[in-house]
Amino acid sequence: MAAERITTIGPEGEVVIPADVLRSLGLAPRDKVAVSADGKVVRLRPVKSVAEATAGMIKAKRYFSDEEIRAAVAEDRAERAAQKLGKPLRPKS
Repeated sequence: MAAERITTIGPEGEVVIPADVLRSLGLAPRDKVAVSADGKVVRLRPVKSVAEATAGMIKAKRYFSDEEIRAAVAEDRAERAAQKLGKPLRPKS
């Protein structure tokens, strides 16, 4: 176990974690941590977002070009706008 460090709780409840501790945990400003209390011991645990934790788990069968993605987004927006206005979407020519 690493040497214990002393830090201060600020007026808003913030705690400054020493830079060497952050580095050893691979943490950076704005990273998420889980906080728990066990008796009089407070624990911080690095937490990844769902996107970070699951990135790369599923391999795509096909990749789409920027143009294909833009076209699909535009089509979806048009369909949503037509639904919102209660008007049918004109068929593609």
